[in-house]
Amino acid sequence: MPLPAFCTHETPLRLLKKARANRHDPVPRQILADWLEQYGGNEGTLLSRVLRSSFGTSTLQRLDPADTQQLKPFVGAIHGWFHGCQDDNHDPVVRAWLLAPDSFELNRGVWLEMMPVPAGTFLRGYSRAEVESEPDRLKRRLEKGISLDPDLELIAKPFLMAKYPTTQEQWLAVNKTDPSKFIGATRPVESIRWRGTRQFSRRISRKFKQTFSVPMPVEWEYACRAGTTTPFHFGDTCDGTQANCNGKKPYGTKSKGPYVVGTTPVGSYPPNDWGIYDMHGNVMEWCADDPAMEIDTTYYVRKGGCWRMPAIECRAASSNTRAFYGSGYNCGFRVLMRITNPDPA
Repeated sequence: MPLPAFCTHETPLRLLKKARANRHDPVPRQILADWLEQYGGNEGTLLSRVLRSSFGTSTLQRLDPADTQQLKPFVGAIHGWFHGCQDDNHDPVVRAWLLAPDSFELNRGVWLEMMPVPAGTFLRGYSRAEVESEPDRLKRRLEKGISLDPDLELIAKPFLMAKYPTTQEQWLAVNKTDPSKFIGATRPVESIRWRGTRQFSRRISRKFKQTFSVPMPVEWEYACRAGTTTPFHFGDTCDGTQANCNGKKPYGTKSKGPYVVGTTPVGSYPPNDWGIYDMHGNVMEWCADDPAMEIDTTYYVRKGGCWRMPAIECRAASSNTRAFYGSGYNCGFRVLMRITNPDPA
């Protein structure tokens, strides 16, 4: 049973991980219970009561029958977050994800921050409304007999996604030179070729004994949407004030916004609901259908759009391809950390 939707926001995810890692400390659990009670509606209020009672069965017995029926599926899911290590049937990948480190010191004072992304399902691709609003795209789909609706995709395993695109100071903590055109320690590194992303990922994987790579396109879009179904994680429209894109060519609105010629420091715009920044605009991000692939294919997908692109090209579903030997001062990347070979004990 997946977690209730309101539990997949950044705040409860962090509280869940902290409370799970410190089961004997009541403070994180109390804070989580308070958050659920305030923001989780009726289900959150009921769950908060269970949390405060340490999952005692007496709490369930005191609930009204209708409330018990509503809450029962979620109690098992929440219970698994806290007691997975004592449950032989609990998924070891989820257990390892809950206990995984979420920050790594690449060099003195230079940190890589990762955000937890839970397993789940989502609607991938352009919505029917988006397709019908674009005559050329609509025509191609009708001619090829392709559905106008997005696809339902399953992300079977949780992972961790970099909080920001890889910055220049992070890149220089691992490499000797910075290829970027728009220089700045906290700006995203750009002008990166595909092989550069693989080299970076391998080096930090060896250093921290974890499995880093660029995300697959489906993982990237899932992490970008963070439970939303709109063209952008912040809504239906974009005019350059919500993300670093060409605001002179907005999407979903006639109101034109700023056009920043160049990249901006990461975190300059609000994050999505999972606490991940710069998923729209700034730099396009390399992806890979098979991050473990040893042989270069001709082309790889890039997601997210960039500072020079119109907002329509920066939507969650948008993508383009580039030859593995190409780069460009609008192309960067971020890393994903997979949970592999978890300790079954």
